[in-house]
Amino acid sequence: SDFESLNVEYVEFWMLNPFMKTNSRPDQDPDERGEMVINLGNVSEDVLKDGLQFYENALPLDGEYVPKTTTVWGQVPNDSPLDDAFPNDPAKIEKLDVGLDGLNDSEESEHFINYVNAIRNTYPTATFDDVANDNWVYFNSQEVSGEPLNNRYYKYNNPDGNFPERDKEERRGKLRPDKEELNLNKSLDITESYYKYEIPLIPMDDGSGQLVLDTMDPGVKRYVTDIKEVIPESGEKELWYRVRVPINEGTPVGGIDGLRSIQFMRMYFTKFRTPKTFRLAEFGLVRNQWRKDQYCASDIGEPNILNLDVVGLEENEKKEPLGYISPPGIKRERLLANYDNIRQDEKSLSLKFEGLKDSCFASVYKLTSFDARLFKKLQLFAHAESEMDLNDRDLYLFIRLGKDFTDNYYEYEIPLKMSDIAAGKTVDNIWPEENFLDIVLKDFTDLKLERNKNNIPLSQIYYKNDIHNTKNAGTLKIKGNPSLGYIKGIEIGLTTYQKTPLKGEVWINELRVVGLEEKGGVAATANLDVKMADLGSFNAAFNYMSVGFGALDEKLAQRSLDEVIDYDLSTSLQIGRFFPKDWGVNLPVYMQYGQTIKKPKYDSYDLDLTVDQNLAVAKTAEEKQSIKDRSFDVMTVKSLNVSNISVNKGDTKYPWAPANMKMGYFYTNRNQKDPIIRNEDETDQKLTLDYGYSRGNKYIKPFKKAKWAKAKIIKNIHFNLLPNSFSFNTQLRKFNSTRTYREPMDIDYTFEDKRFNWDRNYNLQWNFTKNLKMNFTAKSLAIVDELKKWGISDIYKNEVGDDYNNATPEVQKEYMLESLKKFGRPQSYNHNIDLSYNLPLRNIPFLKWIKVNAKYRASYDWMGTPPFQEKEYGNIIQNQQNRSVNARLDFEKLYKSVKYLKKIDDGFGKKKKKRSKSKRRTKSKSKSSKKKDKKKKDREPSAFEKIVLRPLLAFRDIKLTYKEDLGTTVPGYTLRTKYLGTTDNFTAPGLDFIAGLQPADFDSWLNNAVSNDWIVTNKFFNSQFFLNKRQNFNAKIKLEPINNLKIDIEFKKSFTKDNSREFKNIGSLENPDFQSFSTMDRGMFEVTYFA
Repeated sequence: SDFESLNVEYVEFWMLNPFMKTNSRPDQDPDERGEMVINLGNVSEDVLKDGLQFYENALPLDGEYVPKTTTVWGQVPNDSPLDDAFPNDPAKIEKLDVGLDGLNDSEESEHFINYVNAIRNTYPTATFDDVANDNWVYFNSQEVSGEPLNNRYYKYNNPDGNFPERDKEERRGKLRPDKEELNLNKSLDITESYYKYEIPLIPMDDGSGQLVLDTMDPGVKRYVTDIKEVIPESGEKELWYRVRVPINEGTPVGGIDGLRSIQFMRMYFTKFRTPKTFRLAEFGLVRNQWRKDQYCASDIGEPNILNLDVVGLEENEKKEPLGYISPPGIKRERLLANYDNIRQDEKSLSLKFEGLKDSCFASVYKLTSFDARLFKKLQLFAHAESEMDLNDRDLYLFIRLGKDFTDNYYEYEIPLKMSDIAAGKTVDNIWPEENFLDIVLKDFTDLKLERNKNNIPLSQIYYKNDIHNTKNAGTLKIKGNPSLGYIKGIEIGLTTYQKTPLKGEVWINELRVVGLEEKGGVAATANLDVKMADLGSFNAAFNYMSVGFGALDEKLAQRSLDEVIDYDLSTSLQIGRFFPKDWGVNLPVYMQYGQTIKKPKYDSYDLDLTVDQNLAVAKTAEEKQSIKDRSFDVMTVKSLNVSNISVNKGDTKYPWAPANMKMGYFYTNRNQKDPIIRNEDETDQKLTLDYGYSRGNKYIKPFKKAKWAKAKIIKNIHFNLLPNSFSFNTQLRKFNSTRTYREPMDIDYTFEDKRFNWDRNYNLQWNFTKNLKMNFTAKSLAIVDELKKWGISDIYKNEVGDDYNNATPEVQKEYMLESLKKFGRPQSYNHNIDLSYNLPLRNIPFLKWIKVNAKYRASYDWMGTPPFQEKEYGNIIQNQQNRSVNARLDFEKLYKSVKYLKKIDDGFGKKKKKRSKSKRRTKSKSKSSKKKDKKKKDREPSAFEKIVLRPLLAFRDIKLTYKEDLGTTVPGYTLRTKYLGTTDNFTAPGLDFIAGLQPADFDSWLNNAVSNDWIVTNKFFNSQFFLNKRQNFNAKIKLEPINNLKIDIEFKKSFTKDNSREFKNIGSLENPDFQSFSTMDRGMFEVTYFA
């Protein structure tokens, strides 16, 4: 854990005196001394020092082979287990539960045979049931019955055989396997780096057995904070010592640095000559929400000493010299647990100080985020005591609230009345009324207003006496610009104005805010809707909310602190109604005007002072206007939309018909003012034009009525000379934004944002025939360049950063119009060409069962770079070509088209029923004879024919797909796009490149590009050129050799080849020399096969 961020300060526990006289040890050695040692940090997990990590459940079971390593201690499996549990089999558990040496008792005797033989030579009668001395023994078992307590627990923590048995009531060690693993990270940590804390334990030489607390040697004195005498039922007095070990006083071992990564704690006892029994209670880490802070002026010397502690009713009721008692009016809270009569311990924070003198302070602080504006008072109980003979006013208590504790804070200071030790433990003596802080929070804001009115510098501490509290002569102080609406920290401390160093203890308790400002508010809403027949409608909405308004279920802190006025006016009109109806004019207009005004209760720069309070102390009209201006948050929105302007008159079959065209204009203006932004004005304008023409499918069939053309394939020859449809869409969007901040005031902190975009989209669809179709789509994005300010500079610049010092409005307009005439500066261009062709096999009778489709898709992209980088890094062009062929052979359709094959394919179906004799007799003789001839012609295949020929019709369906994807990427392209992604004369990068065709020889293509100055000559240009090729072939075959026996066969084959390289100039700019570098070919081949 990160002890620094958690503010862990102590290791704390209660310890029973280990030197006290007991029945088992009535006499203690007065000269004996020892140490209790605590390590915090990283300790080694290698219990048996062999450098290997051991897990009991990784050992092999009967019939298993697990690689192992034999060490001086035993055997260690080489593999780690996947889980942390024993198998659910008692026999297997017994096999694995053998301890950290990996050996059972018999294996231990064999492993340590030399040691066993040496002992037997000396002690022939010795037994060797547990050579490693690691067997687990229950402390109440018959084996240790009658032994001293230390002996009974001696083997209780041993690992061999410590898994609980179900049929026994013994509380065995643990259910998990034993292992050399503490943090469960599956790795052996052998690092020893920790902080070491040595606690000397020395008995008094008077034979009492009590610990020595007063000695020159660093002993228990600085760690023991309390001693509690307990007399149990036996009647023997017991002494319990409360030990607190500061973790920042440890000795570093092994290079540890800091308390941000503490993984383990280790504790052991050493240097004792005789056995000792240690009883520890409530052992744990103590963290504090309050952090210590000590300060002394540089000319005073070393800072004072401050120790934090907790005193409570249950543990410190008999504390010396004054026992603890709860403050007046404070009741212990009942704990919501299983026992209703348990009450929570009532405690106070103790500040023990030493060496406190003039120009010094000792304090504790806590970081928080708190809004105290809704409360009336801040209260705190305080108690002060000292072994010195201190007078009342020798020691002062202060509390600070604010953004920090040095430059921006409120402070309240009172002199403390010292408790009379002789008067004993009474409420009035422990918690005198003079030490009770009862601060009216409004006094802090009044002090700030008074300070501001008198023009006292913010860096100077301004103070005055508390007129509301005459009992303890409190003093109110302010420094800087703190706020009760944004308290980031609270500091409580002690100080003195005495030259003599002071020593003592102060308790503080029940820091709280009391009293609520429970003023409510009101809210109102109104709406108006007006319908104006078919002309349009008018809507108006009004909302109001005052300070203090909130829902019934909202807390007081959730109520509104702003007065809000919001109104919105809008209308929708069909202006086309004012034109003659037969003109077909469609002119819808939408207009809106809305405003939201927020007036906060508190000043945005002084969150605990209201706007009215600051206005009252303002001295000049300019200052008052500034306060009003910065306090209001105003948002104004104006919009005008004229969409879908059209003239729906006449037929749309002609390209020049007005109904094929639509226009639109959209205007939105947003203006905002708030405490941060002095003025922000955004204007967004859009002008759109849409044109769409469609003539449908009108094919020319030259041989449709030709009598000589008997074949259907000739009669259906057709073609289309004109495109089927063409659409065009363009949008001009002009966005202007100006934002001015209130701070800093010494410069005009204004930012401008200008964006003028021109987007154009094209679509052309042309069905040359019903089987051959083409679709062309293109999208062009351009920027209309304007002169604008960069940053907060007053100098206008163009898109590449050139200064225009004389950029008058006329010059700016002329510059914009010049860019507009050139259709803007291209930012990106993309087009796609899609061709599809279906073979007209359906017009050939014997090929109707075959379908073949071919597709070709070509795409081209031109991507521009920022103007100031275009010369050095160029633009990027890339094309892609996707071509595919799909074929389907529907054999079932073929079989059904031939009657004989259809009967074979149908298999052994039921024969058709013969017609009744009565019906046959009604037929004429000629008809019956014709039917006989037809039956002879369409005879039913025999069973032999069906059995022999049906497997030959096994092919049911075959689908074949072949696809190629090719692509080329060329960075560093110097030219801009003009028409269809090319230049004026369509030479660069070539019609073949924009049509998706790939260079046959990429090296030759690049050399040609260099000779035509298409590639930048920047020597530091390192972008990659790419060639991509992908081929895929898929085949799916469905077989059915006999009815209901279906076989699917799928075949795949794919090939990928990618080429990348750097192609750049390594010569000079005057004599460029282009070469390829870092050429890399990558590929992949995949094919299915039958095995």
